[in-house]
Amino acid sequence: MENEKIKYLIDIINNGGKELKNIPVQKNKEYIVNIMDNGFEGEGIAKIEDYTIFIPGAIKGEKIKILIVKVLSSHAFGKILEIIKNRLIQ
Repeated sequence: MENEKIKYLIDIINNGGKELKNIPVQKNKEYIVNIMDNGFEGEGIAKIEDYTIFIPGAIKGEKIKILIVKVLSSHAFGKILEIIKNRLIQ
């Protein structure tokens, strides 16, 4: 319980003193997402409940399993664990 309080306070500090609210993903958890677009630097973009996740190496049209590696108030970063559906192979 004490560790959860400390983590919560660290998250608030890392977020500029603002409480993190309504973030539908958690760091170190796995999710299956569809890549809906590619960003300016080529990273894949997915959304979970209108919350944006950037995934380096992902390509628009893929369905992938990701691990969330960093969570911010406005977006998160994930890494590819598995490509479930390649956009070139239907």
